[in-house]
Amino acid sequence: MKPVLFLLLALDLACAPPSQNGLPDGYETAAPAYLVLTQKALTYQADFDTEAWGQMLTDSIEFISPTGRAVWRGKPAVLAGWQQWRHQVGVDRIQLTDFTHLPVRVTEPSALWDKTGVHVVSYCKAHLSLVDGRQTDLFMNMCCHFDNTGHIDRYLFLYQPRSN
Repeated sequence: MKPVLFLLLALDLACAPPSQNGLPDGYETAAPAYLVLTQKALTYQADFDTEAWGQMLTDSIEFISPTGRAVWRGKPAVLAGWQQWRHQVGVDRIQLTDFTHLPVRVTEPSALWDKTGVHVVSYCKAHLSLVDGRQTDLFMNMCCHFDNTGHIDRYLFLYQPRSN
């Protein structure tokens, strides 16, 4: 996936003719419960609570980087990779704020959405405290895809520009 996924989604939703539900054909509004699940998953991830976060992921999850390459495949690789990233970067703590979520159910595959089902595109601000005392703020953009059981089976980490 490209880092411009959200922009493409917004353009796709804005430019396509609406169907009976007010959205373009192939799209529906996803249930609000997916917002709660997404917020929980992101919070567990930011807290490095791999046990709780892992319970929300499928065994076959794909964690995909902003370049579109699958970085980690499978729950053990995703959880270990996340902890490894923490140690490589030297992150002591992450605090997420200013969430915006867009839950959408994709009913027809397209060039933008190769998987049907529920996608939640999320934006938030992340305040990182590093072990050396430095701090930085990032804008985090990601998209979670949920399987039929309400577990995350694809996690697209879309973009991470600095906010300061």
